[in-house]
Amino acid sequence: NNTIYRNINNQKVIILEIQNISNILIKDNYIFFIKDDIIYAYNDKYGLKKIIKHNELYFNKNNIYDFYIKKN
Repeated sequence: NNTIYRNINNQKVIILEIQNISNILIKDNYIFFIKDDIIYAYNDKYGLKKIIKHNELYFNKNNIYDFYIKKN
């Protein structure tokens, strides 16, 4: 299991709990991860999103899709 926490009022609060993640990248206010060859991004404002090539995150978050392709 991969568990991602945030400190809120000096208490550890679980934000995401996910199994079988192959890569994690924390960039700016986003947590990116790969599960089953699909890239996901999480942030507090938008929650959890799947990233595809035409998704706005492909263009705005330092080309996370390219990051994934290079890692494989």
